[in-house]
Amino acid sequence: MKLEAARLGKCYAAVEARLSGRDHLLEGGFSAADVAVGQAVYMSRHFAPLAPFPAMSAWYARITARDAFRKALPTEGEARLYTRDFYPAWEG
Repeated sequence: MKLEAARLGKCYAAVEARLSGRDHLLEGGFSAADVAVGQAVYMSRHFAPLAPFPAMSAWYARITARDAFRKALPTEGEARLYTRDFYPAWEG
């Protein structure tokens, strides 16, 4: 699990670099790239924190504020894939 969390960190670093100086992944603005990567980040953030990546954190906040994104999430009372906000890597 530690190895996978480290791999996610490398992916986050690549997204962070791409977002440097821009609001979305592609120069043309919000696109399917933001949707696809946003879905992956929605799941991966349970295993690797976004906090060390300020541009990515801001981007994620922007896309998750979109009405369509919020409507795609499970509603209160629905079964959820993750029962906690974060799952730290095992120690030792």
